[in-house]
Amino acid sequence: MRDGLREIFEAGVARAMPGPAVTAALPGAAPDLILALGKAAIAMARPALARFPGTPCIVVTNPENAAELLGARVIAGGHPIPDAGSAEGGAALLAAAEALGAGQRALVLISGGGSALAVAPLPGVTLAEKAEVSRLLLGAGLDIRAMNLVRQNLSRLKGGGLARAIAPAEATALILSDVVGDDLAAIASGPVVPPLGDPAAARRLLEEAGLWMRIPESCRQALAAARPAPTPRSRPGWSGRTPCRWRRWRRRRPRRGSIPCRWRATWPRRRPAWRRRPAAGRG
Repeated sequence: MRDGLREIFEAGVARAMPGPAVTAALPGAAPDLILALGKAAIAMARPALARFPGTPCIVVTNPENAAELLGARVIAGGHPIPDAGSAEGGAALLAAAEALGAGQRALVLISGGGSALAVAPLPGVTLAEKAEVSRLLLGAGLDIRAMNLVRQNLSRLKGGGLARAIAPAEATALILSDVVGDDLAAIASGPVVPPLGDPAAARRLLEEAGLWMRIPESCRQALAAARPAPTPRSRPGWSGRTPCRWRRWRRRRPRRGSIPCRWRATWPRRRPAWRRRPAAGRG
């Protein structure tokens, strides 16, 4: 019994390790740019750079996990409250993404913690004001989806913002889930997927939580003036399940009013020993 439980635990840990999962899911063609964001950004970017040496790479992660990575620019952002490093990381990611052109490819590696590690507030909102909103949300005890709904609508990066910046280039995103249910919009506030809701929904949530009049005036004005932005349209394709889900999407030609994209799940097909069914006629 004890050995079986240990095998289950070790199999789950092994399947959740970022390095092997990224290696197994990397695209065949070399990208023109690698962008990695989150607490696992270093571990995810390392195998990508090993496969595609010389590719420009920007990594934004937390100070505890920040380390030198040959061929990459590594930026440490604040967590759980964004700081100047977070602003530097957000600006670097957007600038690199916007520099891509049609026919080029980006490889985007996303993991948890990216909501605070990289920020790019809407025009008129300062970093200090965005950090104050984060403090109020944390203090109100709101769940991660509620917090990310507000964060997305005050950001140029979250809620599909990075995907919009990459267009019209193509992109493949590998996303490491750290949330129950693997909601892609809740992981790092969904920089490459559609937002959880529009600015009106964010305002209603803040009003219901008693925070609307407590957030900075600039944030209230930004939410009142903001309009829903075009978001990526995605088509899921499943090939299995694993304790750690990875999705990839590929952008197609943009159409009026939306930014199409495609993602699909990729993970090893072989089950761990404890999940395999006995062959017919055995046991």
